[in-house]
Amino acid sequence: MLDSAKWVYAQVTPSQRWLRILGGAIVLAWILLNWPVVLWFVHSLQMVRPTAKGLVIACVILLGVLGVLSRQHFFVSGVPTFRLLPVALLLGGGVGAVVSPWLLSLEQLPAALALVGTYGLLGLFFTYDLWRRGLPIALALAGIVPATIDFSVNLGFPLRMVTAELVEWVLHQWHLAALTSEDVIVLDNSMAQVDLPCSGLKGLGTGTLFLLLATWLEGRSMGLRWFLVCGMHWGLLVLANAGRVLTLVITANVLQQPAIAETLHTPLGVLGFVAACLLTVTMLRWVPKLGSVKSSSIASPLTKRNHAVAGLVLAGLVGLALVPQPTAIAATSLNLNNLVLPQMQTQPLSLTETEQDFFGSYPGSTVQKIQFQSPSLSGAMLLVASPTWKAHHPPELCHVGNGLRVNHMEVQQLTPSILGRWLTLNDGARSATYWFQSPHRTTDDFLDRIWGEVSRRDPTWVMVSIVFDQAQNPDQRAIQTFLTTVHATLDQRLQGATL
Repeated sequence: MLDSAKWVYAQVTPSQRWLRILGGAIVLAWILLNWPVVLWFVHSLQMVRPTAKGLVIACVILLGVLGVLSRQHFFVSGVPTFRLLPVALLLGGGVGAVVSPWLLSLEQLPAALALVGTYGLLGLFFTYDLWRRGLPIALALAGIVPATIDFSVNLGFPLRMVTAELVEWVLHQWHLAALTSEDVIVLDNSMAQVDLPCSGLKGLGTGTLFLLLATWLEGRSMGLRWFLVCGMHWGLLVLANAGRVLTLVITANVLQQPAIAETLHTPLGVLGFVAACLLTVTMLRWVPKLGSVKSSSIASPLTKRNHAVAGLVLAGLVGLALVPQPTAIAATSLNLNNLVLPQMQTQPLSLTETEQDFFGSYPGSTVQKIQFQSPSLSGAMLLVASPTWKAHHPPELCHVGNGLRVNHMEVQQLTPSILGRWLTLNDGARSATYWFQSPHRTTDDFLDRIWGEVSRRDPTWVMVSIVFDQAQNPDQRAIQTFLTTVHATLDQRLQGATL
């Protein structure tokens, strides 16, 4: 075995030896560049939920099966061959992984770009034809795997929001008054919650794996047409799930038949998923098979300047690795103690055990629960300051969890400085309001609050949720004065924290 190895080594020309050395240096530079992403993957996989972990494992198994079935085509060379497409993916993924954290505070984005660049790196050493065939699958998995690492909040929340918005639009077309708040649908006489099981996330993940498997079984080429079919497949899955949620909302909350809705819950999901997959199989026939796709001209290796290209790629990766990373959003605590509310008697309230466990799991979050009393107003106020949106939520969910009935909710300009939401509770017996406040703006929209953090514009926010003991009118002078005071007091604390 040793003699054989020496014989192989002897056949390597000095030029190839230098390329081997440069190839090894490129691999090390890539690992150094993406080491923060590696650490994020390791940490996140330890915290991932079983369902998401199962999906990641399924993706790995799928890649393993494809690798075994194609093993006769595998050829791994220690001497890198530089082609335009792998080099473009390698450097493009590296640039994206470095630049994206400066623009968006979203860990999954640089992770996805790092996976794309890693596949480009493999293209330097693997058989090009096989690498090219596996490119669309690699791109698809690069998007799926990071998104499923944090299963419920990173992908599940946007899907719940899209589902709720679609259902609200249909209800309005049918002249049924409804208002969504990300993952709830408030009707005139009841409220339906679009929780994680209603997001359709499991169906989207399973449907994507089905599409990949059907593509492989039918031998379809993964080009532009395939990506169009993939987009339509996802759209069908989202629409099927929205139709299921719409049916359940109408059955349980409009027709007042919750038992029937519970019975229909699972069958509707299965029927919608099967129908979407059958339509997708039909659309796949529009995608050409592998044998009918001509080889691309970009497959030509850059043989004349391999050493120069290798040196430039290595220099580019080392340069990217030296670019400083942006500072993480600071997890500094905002002092919410001793809030002065003129002409108000206040006293702190103890957090429930559930509230303590929930808010305590997010470093940098501070919570203040206050009972207030004046001759004309009384109630309770919950203030949550946090650098992460995961510690916040649409407050109407808490009202429902605490046994309050939400009858009506509307977006309202509460004061010149506060765009918030006004709620009617318990058949008009009580009122509530809430908003999200940063040093630069105030909004009623939880999604707007998330985007403010993700876009790195507003790192710290305060969620303000107020429940009055009696029914109130937002135009009352006492309400206007009270809300203005709360907003101004918090603004002073927020401005002080940003100095």
